[in-house]
Amino acid sequence: MVNYIYIPFGGLFGVSFVILSVFLAGIMLGPTLGFIVGFMADFLGCFAHGYPPNIYILLGSGCWGLVMGLTFKYIKGKDTKKLLIGGIISFVLCSMFLNSYGVYSFTSGGDTFTSFMLSRLPVQFLNFIANILLTQILIKIKPIKNLFEKIDFK
Repeated sequence: MVNYIYIPFGGLFGVSFVILSVFLAGIMLGPTLGFIVGFMADFLGCFAHGYPPNIYILLGSGCWGLVMGLTFKYIKGKDTKKLLIGGIISFVLCSMFLNSYGVYSFTSGGDTFTSFMLSRLPVQFLNFIANILLTQILIKIKPIKNLFEKIDFK
């Protein structure tokens, strides 16, 4: 559902909040369920939009929840520190490499993977910043935090 929340900028690109739900699943439900949420959300989204599933994109989407879940489970310190560490790892591993390679495998158009990945960097970085900031805000909201503290999925 959050994939439908999209803010366009100049018609060329925009910010999507699809990562937000997977980040929250990893943080609140743990790494395993975080991975499953990301993987299955993209898997079901493929069928809903008529796209064939791409294993690299599915793994990249699951990776967002896995990395954030592992970070919040094992890294000591404040939530902001954990969010930045998990976010940076997710950005590089999941978005820049796995998801970019998945898209590249469908639409390479003769570019090298490196040039394709670098061409996606500005938009992906904007998405990363927006999703990290919104995640930071949401995990601080007491009713949301209290709800998930009562559930012990981790």
